[in-house]
Amino acid sequence: MRRSTCALAILAALSHPSQAEAPHPQWNTRVLRMEGAAVSVRQAAESLQSISMDIVSSGRAQQAARVRSAADSLHRKVVSAGLAAAVLEEGIEPIDRD
Repeated sequence: MRRSTCALAILAALSHPSQAEAPHPQWNTRVLRMEGAAVSVRQAAESLQSISMDIVSSGRAQQAARVRSAADSLHRKVVSAGLAAAVLEEGIEPIDRD
C-alpha cells in the first residue's frame, strides 16, 4: 500500500504543468507527423494483405468490397504521408556545396 501511495505521489508531481516538457520545435513536429503517417501506411497495407490472404485461403472472391475499402484506405493514407513528406521537406534547407 505504501509503495503504491508513493508511486501515485511521484506521478502526480511529475504530471504537474510546471514539470511538463516544452512543446516540440517545429522540426520535431514535422518528423513526428511523418513517422505517424508511415505507421498508418504500414497498418493499412497489413490490413489489405490480411484481407487478400483470407480471400486466397478461402478461394472465394466474395469479399471484393472489403478489398476495395482496404485499398481506398491505403490510398488515402499514402496521399496523407506524401503531404507529410512535403511539409517535412519544406523545413529542410538546401545545402550549399559551393
